[in-house]
Amino acid sequence: MTRSRPWLPRNRGLVRSSAPRTGVRPPIPRTSSDATTELTLLQRWVIDERCRLVALLGMGGIGKTSLLARLGQKVAPSFERVYWRSLRDAPPVSEWLAGAIGFLSDQQLVPPSAESQRIGVLLQVLRDRRCLFVLDNSEALFEPPSARAAIAKAWLATVGCSRL
Repeated sequence: MTRSRPWLPRNRGLVRSSAPRTGVRPPIPRTSSDATTELTLLQRWVIDERCRLVALLGMGGIGKTSLLARLGQKVAPSFERVYWRSLRDAPPVSEWLAGAIGFLSDQQLVPPSAESQRIGVLLQVLRDRRCLFVLDNSEALFEPPSARAAIAKAWLATVGCSRL
């Protein structure tokens, strides 16, 4: 019987993100026998079944990024382009969208000025080319800029510290 992980969805969805080969690189993956089954399943979904969206969800520190990095290494030869972007401490969305469009289109497309148009162009590029597009640390999209500071201050207040 295969042991499943709560953070590996049973349904097929696909979040693709990877660092440009000339830019930000994904972390060096660690080898773990626990993730072998999950890695095989993800590889089958992405390569054999050509899933368009896969999401790895779960608490921080359980190995999602490491698993994605191992998957990226294995499946990269099957894609024209691999783009990995960590959204933690990333530039504004409009900026990294422009970079992704440029990289994935071989600098053939000029990103439009409006963010909504950039999203549309990126989606079109992803439809036209076989790309592995990985957005790591996507939970950062849902944190207001001051959320971390507020959480840190609340924690420090709880333990009796008055300075951040």
